[in-house]
Amino acid sequence: MATFETILVVDDEPLVRLIVKRVLAEHGYNVIEAAGGEEALRICRERGDGIDLLLTDLKMPGIGGMELARQVRAILPSIPVMYMSGFADEAICIAGGLENRHQFLEKPFNKTTLLGKIYAILSQARTSPLPRMTAKSSAAPASSQGASAAWRQSASKRG
Repeated sequence: MATFETILVVDDEPLVRLIVKRVLAEHGYNVIEAAGGEEALRICRERGDGIDLLLTDLKMPGIGGMELARQVRAILPSIPVMYMSGFADEAICIAGGLENRHQFLEKPFNKTTLLGKIYAILSQARTSPLPRMTAKSSAAPASSQGASAAWRQSASKRG
């Protein structure tokens, strides 16, 4: 079952990256690994819109997951982000600004939970009314109103 969607997995623990990569690859996802924030940013700059999801640990040396997501979204504005951590609970997620629980995966997690959350967030991204816009994409509206104008234009076409 090939999905051809590409997930950037960022975690400073090699064993976590290995397990996540193996599970996702077995289920048809293309996986790119990064051991930290700087490497992940380099990959995003090089690959551009070829990344469909950022899956990142919240607590890492150097650039943490929340800051990494902010910087990645400066490069890939519409990329969905899912955070994972063995130290976080719902209060930390809410205080940290996560929009919903679908964006958080508490370690340790099982294969079913990982795949279910990945599927949910990618499905939501596919059905979003906003076009996928990237720094390299020509899909960005020419107006200075950016994504808001694109959403209004898309909504008006749907009636």
